[in-house]
Amino acid sequence: MFLPDGNHFLYVIDSADEARRGLYVASLKDGNGKDVTGRRLLADYSSAIYAPPVPGAKLGHLLFLRDESLMAQPFDASSLQISGDAFAVASEASASYNPPQVEAGVSANGTLVYLSGGPVNQTFQLTWFDRSGHEVGKVGMPGTQGAVALSPDGKTLATSGGFARSGSTDGIFLHDLARDLTVPFANIMAGSIESRTTAPVWSPDGSQIAFGSGTNLYLKLAAGGQPEQPLLRSANRVAPSDWSRDGRAILYTSVDPKSRSDIWILPDPSSPGDHKPVEFLHTDADESQAQFSPDGHWVAYTSDESGRNEVYVRPYPPGPGKWKISSSGGADPRWSHDGKELSYVTAGNGSRRLVSVPVGLGSRAQFEAGIPKELFEFRTIGRVIQGNEFLYSPSPDGQRFLVNVYATNPEPTLNVITNWQKAALGK
Repeated sequence: MFLPDGNHFLYVIDSADEARRGLYVASLKDGNGKDVTGRRLLADYSSAIYAPPVPGAKLGHLLFLRDESLMAQPFDASSLQISGDAFAVASEASASYNPPQVEAGVSANGTLVYLSGGPVNQTFQLTWFDRSGHEVGKVGMPGTQGAVALSPDGKTLATSGGFARSGSTDGIFLHDLARDLTVPFANIMAGSIESRTTAPVWSPDGSQIAFGSGTNLYLKLAAGGQPEQPLLRSANRVAPSDWSRDGRAILYTSVDPKSRSDIWILPDPSSPGDHKPVEFLHTDADESQAQFSPDGHWVAYTSDESGRNEVYVRPYPPGPGKWKISSSGGADPRWSHDGKELSYVTAGNGSRRLVSVPVGLGSRAQFEAGIPKELFEFRTIGRVIQGNEFLYSPSPDGQRFLVNVYATNPEPTLNVITNWQKAALGK
């Protein structure tokens, strides 16, 4: 956020190094054509909103989150210095759908609005639904799990984030569906949103799992017993999205500061030695969530080239032709195991719909998509799709879907405080 002078701005750094993590202030002029450097104001991992001084006061305030409390820190926007101690303005405040963004706003006349009980404060329950949307079972206990990735045989779930009884919420966990047993699987760099371990992808035989952590891709035996092996070290943040049925390629997303997110191919992931990535799709739009068709001739993916997220299909290896699959926004494309169906969820936050599209797979010029059909509605959190954490996974027979839904029905509250500055002035 920019400060009133239009030159200085506030930003957040997330890092496993606690000495770097926090809220910073910097100037557009600091960079001189190079990377902008800044100075840390607060150690809290939260964005901040600047509230100008009220009549009779010299200092404004920075409003930010500390745990679930909305805090106010006295701040001089001229000298860029904080003064005194931060104090609580409201409890049970929430971040937005994209933490660490504080979900609040303040006006010049002293009116403050903030959200409490928001979706990021909720827990989730992995739930089985049939094709009609009837609940047919639950997996594990409520927790903070994110990605939903079923093994090819449908017997094991890989998820990022943990169930309540797992004792942890960082890294990747495996859940044995028959025994209802959860075990930690991998955790490379806990404590940093940008470098957390995420996006598990199964090998076609179910023996290995690829996953991302920050700017690296890793590979690990699903049975454990050995440390993970590095697959790719990149200059950009990366996350895998799928592994081809023949085992010869992994699709992954690379977030490039210049071109946004692009889709790349990592060839021969199970072979020893270095692997030279091959570009699959690189445009000015955000492309991610790429999925190989079962026959290996097509790739479904999500792109915002139209101005909103939609699902598309292109031939593989890359060639001419592109088919738009979703009709009114879509993300999280998933092929059925027989390749006769492509499913996706409607884009947006909160309420989603799972949609099924019949497809015909032929030669590179014979792809056919039928009419989208809504299967059922569910409620879940929004997330950044470039992380390739899919909200659901179809069963091998295509008759059920394992979906990450809210454990309880969230009812966030929008709160309004007038003349909040009275607390700041101690009146």
